[in-house]
Amino acid sequence: MIVIYKSGEFIYYHYNNERQLGRLRAILKNANNEYRLRIQEVVSYDNLPEIFKGRVRQERSIAGEVWLKDEAYQTIAISQVLEKANVMIVYQHQYVPETALRITEIIYRYQSRWHIRNVIFSYQHPSDYITLRLPPSSLPVYKLFIDLYYDDFGTYRNVYHSLGGIYLQFGNMPSHERKLLKN
Repeated sequence: MIVIYKSGEFIYYHYNNERQLGRLRAILKNANNEYRLRIQEVVSYDNLPEIFKGRVRQERSIAGEVWLKDEAYQTIAISQVLEKANVMIVYQHQYVPETALRITEIIYRYQSRWHIRNVIFSYQHPSDYITLRLPPSSLPVYKLFIDLYYDDFGTYRNVYHSLGGIYLQFGNMPSHERKLLKN
C-alpha cells in the first residue's frame, strides 16, 4: 500500500532509537538525490520543560493534548517514518474527534528561557490558509509570500535580520530557479 505524506501532516518516526511524534514541515532532496524530511518535534507532558508541568496540563495530557516545540527542526530519512499520526491543531479545526491528539500550545526558547504560548501565535505558512482561483492553464503562476515577523520567536527574527531585509519565498518556483534570485 502506498502512503502519501504532505507537508504539514503529523507522523510517528524513529529518532535516537525512540518512537517520536512530529510535524512534517518540508520534504527535501540532498546532493545525492536522496529525500530527507524536516520534522518539527511534538512533545508529550513527560517531555515538557519542568516549569510548565502542573496539574492542569497533566490532566489535559491525559485527555490527549500534546505540545508543538518551536525549535530547530530535525532532519530524518524516509526510512525512519513509521506511520501517519492523528493530531489536530486547535486553530485549524472546529471539531476535534476524541480519538485525535490535539495541540493548543507551543513551547519555544527565547534568550535561553522557555516560553509557552497559545498555538494561534505559531507560524502559519500563507499557503495553509490562502485559497486562490485557478488561472488559465496557459499562464505560469508564481506564488509570492512575504513573511514579516513582529514577535519574540527568535528563529524567524534572527533569519530575517541575517538576510538584511525582507525574506521572499516563492511557493512553487523550482529550487534551481530560486537559487538564481539575489537580494
